Amino acid sequence: MMSTEKDKSAGFDPTVGVERGRLDLIENIMQMAAEKFPDLSLIPPIKYDEVRRYPHDPKAFTEGLDYHEGFLYESTGRRGSSSLRRIDAKTGELKDMRSLDKKFFAEGLTVLNGKIFQLTYTDQVCFVYDLKTMCPLHKFSYKGEGWGLTNDGYHLIMSNHTAQLLIIDPNTFQMAGKPISVSANGEPVETLNELEHFQGSIFANVFLRSFVVRIDKTSGQINGLLDLSALQPANGGVLNGIAYNEDSGNCFVTGKNWDVLFEIHLK
Repeated sequence: MMSTEKDKSAGFDPTVGVERGRLDLIENIMQMAAEKFPDLSLIPPIKYDEVRRYPHDPKAFTEGLDYHEGFLYESTGRRGSSSLRRIDAKTGELKDMRSLDKKFFAEGLTVLNGKIFQLTYTDQVCFVYDLKTMCPLHKFSYKGEGWGLTNDGYHLIMSNHTAQLLIIDPNTFQMAGKPISVSANGEPVETLNELEHFQGSIFANVFLRSFVVRIDKTSGQINGLLDLSALQPANGGVLNGIAYNEDSGNCFVTGKNWDVLFEIHLK
């Protein structure tokens, strides 16, 4: 699937406040995605209970979400407004925020080994911050696009809009293993977006979709589908953001420009 800056900025209901030319483009992209996307009707559904709702900044174009020791860490995108945020997971209150240079479009992030790793979309830069201070430590360069990012406790796992998830050494940002080829019913599944690793599986948002897929880390097969369309806000913002709370066993989910962050429990 082709990917452009305009595609990636389409994190809202395309029928609201969009000029005609851009609306046509977005509708064409969504139609292409629908035609190409594999049939997931036979994938076992993952059921959930809603636990609680928290306020979420409706100006936050969420591209990455992670939980660590009582705080949510959020990466927001778009050039000119990209940021790194620390949020109190009990109240939804913003505690700290660091704005990126206006030329960068921030993407997925993850917390590992006392550091925060934050991708950028087409800038081919991964920023690394100190977890406590959120001060920049250094940065890595990579080829291609950066979309979602998570970790398994040892390696970074990165999506780049293709059907492959990259396994990356957090010390060098070099490939540390064979990519995971993600598929459903024998067909590759592309446009995997924000990621989270827990309970031995990888959970992935899918660009422009209102569900999250569960991926077997060994085979790459999608073996579960979490339909979150019932949580969709009135503004039509795209679902993008899942973080696992290892303390409670619950998940936090939100989306681009959503005014609510949900805590849910997977059954």
